[in-house]
Amino acid sequence: MFTKDQIEEIDVLKEICSGVEVNGASVVCFDILSDIAHGKKDISSISKEDLLLMKKQLHDYKDFWSEADWYDNRVFLELLPRLDEVINGELLKFQ
Repeated sequence: MFTKDQIEEIDVLKEICSGVEVNGASVVCFDILSDIAHGKKDISSISKEDLLLMKKQLHDYKDFWSEADWYDNRVFLELLPRLDEVINGELLKFQ
């Protein structure tokens, strides 16, 4: 599902966001993605609520860092459309 570079990026982002809270909610999107990337979880086992939370957090992360010229998030930006596609596909199963 992910390339080696993408898995490395997900793991780095997981570490960066470890223990981070936004508006009282823990940032968990990269924890979940890391578990999926390393085969610890299957995306089909993730609840609708967690899928929606992941999608929101991923886009909030993108928006937050888009203004930082010094931060290289190319791998993440290349990965985001694919993540959207996968998450949206899973969300369709709940309709």
